[in-house]
Amino acid sequence: MKKKLLLVLLLIVSLSVKAQKKYTFQFVRPGSGFTGGLFFNGKTETYRYRVYNGNTLLKDSGILTRVIPTTGLEVFDGNIAYEVFDQRPTRVITSWSVSGSSTRCDNDITIGSGDCEVNKTGGLFGQPSVTCTTVRVSNNNVLKVSTNNTFCRKESITLTSNSCIPQQTISWYYSLDNINYKPTFLSTSTTSGNSVILDLKDINIPQSYEGPLYFKGIVSITTGLFEWIESDSNIIIYNIIPCSPELVQQPTSITTSCNYSEDGSFAFSVDRDLVANEKLIATLYYEYTTGYDLATNPQREITNLQAMSDGSFGYLWSKDLAPGKYQLKYQTLKGSGGINPTDGSWASIVPSDEFIIGKPSKVGFQVTGSADQNCFKVNDGYIDISATGEDGRTFLYQLTKDGVIQFFNGTSWVKYEGSDIDNETWFTFTNAKKTRISNLNKGAYSVKVRDSQKCLAKQ
Repeated sequence: MKKKLLLVLLLIVSLSVKAQKKYTFQFVRPGSGFTGGLFFNGKTETYRYRVYNGNTLLKDSGILTRVIPTTGLEVFDGNIAYEVFDQRPTRVITSWSVSGSSTRCDNDITIGSGDCEVNKTGGLFGQPSVTCTTVRVSNNNVLKVSTNNTFCRKESITLTSNSCIPQQTISWYYSLDNINYKPTFLSTSTTSGNSVILDLKDINIPQSYEGPLYFKGIVSITTGLFEWIESDSNIIIYNIIPCSPELVQQPTSITTSCNYSEDGSFAFSVDRDLVANEKLIATLYYEYTTGYDLATNPQREITNLQAMSDGSFGYLWSKDLAPGKYQLKYQTLKGSGGINPTDGSWASIVPSDEFIIGKPSKVGFQVTGSADQNCFKVNDGYIDISATGEDGRTFLYQLTKDGVIQFFNGTSWVKYEGSDIDNETWFTFTNAKKTRISNLNKGAYSVKVRDSQKCLAKQ
């Protein structure tokens, strides 16, 4: 008898998974829980149940027989049958008799419409008191939807199942298309352990994915015969939106080219690229004497990021920043328009680490010596100068005589008449920070000094 029942249950398993049946039905045969030596023990019982949806027969167990044990406690699980149906059971007809005697139970049970409905009938027939039939039905609507159903892939979702009897184990699966489901390797029970936390980073969601995330449960019930009946639960849907990009690299500053210029910049990178129709609105703040406030020309609407070698995505701010302390805030926006730098949404955004746009050392020089032209020689005067400035840079000078910029032709200084005055009239120091300007004849001279980045010494 048990072998026949096992074959039936195996057939139910294969059909239920394939057909994705929705309603789990539990039938407890009359007479469960007898102990040896009581009224019916050792006698042959006959029982049958028929399950209907309205007038449609869903299941007829046929006439089943078994000898009730004479000693010991009857195995409770042996009295329970499980079925899974596409249609909701609404009525059960049961019958039960012992050793050919008159029928002890013959019941027509109407099942309610609740998610987890229990119906029981019983009666007293001498010894013992008999519970004729217990039936339970669950519509497998066992997954609860959170009131908050929008998440990004860096967050966690609490997956919750309803409480229900019979006890069911819910194995959670997810899908991005409601067709191909993959396991989360998490499970809950309908009677205990009703919630688990799923870290969305632990499942395979593309970094830039935006759209629905479907969950369903495979509802499993043990039959007591080491077999399982499985069916699909209801499906719940969450909405996945792109997470706000996170800084991979805090802003890295780029110093101004000269001590007095305002051409500083900075670079930063985030952990993902922008998706279609998305822009990154970056707003810059400068530390004034009164505290941080919007910098000059403080905002950029970034629509393209550069792919970096480390897998991040970067942006280089335009070279228009004065030296000083800065902080960066950003947020993303889809569609047209922007976010005004004075919009209240910026107040709640945590800024980047503070970063400093530096400036190089100031270029300076002084005349350390000079000599007039000798009365007996021509072009033997000189001027000695020394310069200071940023380490690693070289220095150049430009000579002016009587208000006219000079050019050295190899033997003497003459008036410059070329077309590239910014390059051809600047001469490199003969030593790192010192030089002698020689071959000077009489006249009124002035000198300008700059470094290799064209930063002028301003007296």
